Amino acid sequence: MAQPSSGYLYSRNLLRIKASSTVSGTADTTGVDVSQFTSNGLTFIFDCSAVAGAGSLAIKVQECATSGGTYTDVSGATITVDASGVSTLFVPNIKQQYVLLDQTLTGTSVTYSCIAYGQPQDATTSQGYTNSPA
Repeated sequence: MAQPSSGYLYSRNLLRIKASSTVSGTADTTGVDVSQFTSNGLTFIFDCSAVAGAGSLAIKVQECATSGGTYTDVSGATITVDASGVSTLFVPNIKQQYVLLDQTLTGTSVTYSCIAYGQPQDATTSQGYTNSPA
């Protein structure tokens, strides 16, 4: 069965970047392998459940070729999480295998989670997927 062009999510298209937790200082998340999505871009979905002490969290997506290497900023891939709710960030230009979230906190704390949604590189119509528009 072909995947409709919208309205459905498949687990193959989702990747957990950060489980829900409270950030009470400036830190990076753990690197996550996103190589299955690199040529198609990723949409990062941030779900903020609590903000304390007029907190805000400036987040930069960073990438690296290896999990333990030096991460660098992905151009234009920044967002600020400062209120409860869902925010999204589309990043079309990830080139490396691993990404992490560089978090800079202002205020007391922010509680959030992040998943990424993407179209796997090897997804084809023969595997039941509809090709992305050109």
